[in-house]
Amino acid sequence: MIFSSLVHFDWPSQTVEPGLLESWEVGQDQKTWTLKLRPGLKWSDGQPLTADDVLFTWNDVIYNPAVNNVMIDVFRVEGKNFTVTKVDERTIRVVTPEVFAPFLENLDNLMVLPKHVLSRAVAERRFEAAYGINAKPNEVVGSGPFILKQFKPGQFTLLERNRE
Repeated sequence: MIFSSLVHFDWPSQTVEPGLLESWEVGQDQKTWTLKLRPGLKWSDGQPLTADDVLFTWNDVIYNPAVNNVMIDVFRVEGKNFTVTKVDERTIRVVTPEVFAPFLENLDNLMVLPKHVLSRAVAERRFEAAYGINAKPNEVVGSGPFILKQFKPGQFTLLERNRE
């Protein structure tokens, strides 16, 4: 609830709906995807959410061997990573090694992370602890409908509306 994904997969209708993405298209090769972020996206701290954040999430976190990431196999084909590049501030190009039928649906699992907040933790090899139980609520920056207001381990998590 604190982070948003690129798309939302609607299970009852079995359709993919926009999340952070405004649009997407696949090339004739069925391996080259162009993803367009909605305009005006912001993190809960007011900073803009851009293609750089998507690249950071994919290339610096998911594909980083120093980060213990359970999502890596969702974004690989036969052990090969996708090639993820920035076209412009709102556009990302993803090329899969082979035609990958669940690509679009799997984007529902990609929670974009804030590069401006977490890049230092990745560089210092402490990513897994960056948003740990000792993190101050106002330091947990997300893009979802809620922000962390208060957290008491073993007791409760209090969320409030993200006003950005």
